[in-house]
Amino acid sequence: MSSLPPNLNSLHKQEEQLRQKALENIENDTDFALHLKMVEAAMDLSESFRQSKGEDEELNVLRVLSIRTFNALGASLKLAFSGYNQNAALQMRDILETAFLLDYLLMEKGQILAWWNADGKTRRAKYTPAKIREALDRRDGFKNNKRRDTYLMFCDLAGHPNRHMTHMLRPTPESEIAAGPFMEMTGLKATIGEMAKLAFQVGVSINSYMDQRYTIINPSQAQFLLVSTNWKKTYFSQTSVRNR
Repeated sequence: MSSLPPNLNSLHKQEEQLRQKALENIENDTDFALHLKMVEAAMDLSESFRQSKGEDEELNVLRVLSIRTFNALGASLKLAFSGYNQNAALQMRDILETAFLLDYLLMEKGQILAWWNADGKTRRAKYTPAKIREALDRRDGFKNNKRRDTYLMFCDLAGHPNRHMTHMLRPTPESEIAAGPFMEMTGLKATIGEMAKLAFQVGVSINSYMDQRYTIINPSQAQFLLVSTNWKKTYFSQTSVRNR
């Protein structure tokens, strides 16, 4: 006998049915396969980084951020395949913010412990998400605010209660808002595609740090480089992904 109340048990069964439906629909879809390989490669690289040798404090800080992205990518996948695209997107906003922070701390290595040990006032003065994005834009010479726009997109669609959030609560633009999970393959593909972009960004930063620290490329790095090169060539051959 299940210890879950009947309605919660029924909800869980519905989530598992939607997951199975999603897996059946994406089985022969090349785009889904490439995006999911990108996510897996970045997660595997994060786990490899967590297990890497060394116990200095800066390394441990970066490991914490790497673990955070691993967990958020796993949660986002679970939510998306269970019919909760908006909640998956909320996790993805966290991944985006952490990816930007990783990129910033790898650019400004002297700030790793300063950021980690900063009090609330210092964090608000120096390390807000907006200030991190602006620093990265200055480094790259970007003036189009794409980092900001991508962050705000996740805020509007998933992060904050507002009228825009209803877009991800409807199976179709014409339908009523749905209570509970639902599966709509176009929306799922868009979610997994955005997830792959975030996984790429996270992996690039982690791999860059590992390149600087270790002389030998490990199997997880080699796999990430192979998958990310193929993925980027397929979807972003003419553009930079860094400004996403």
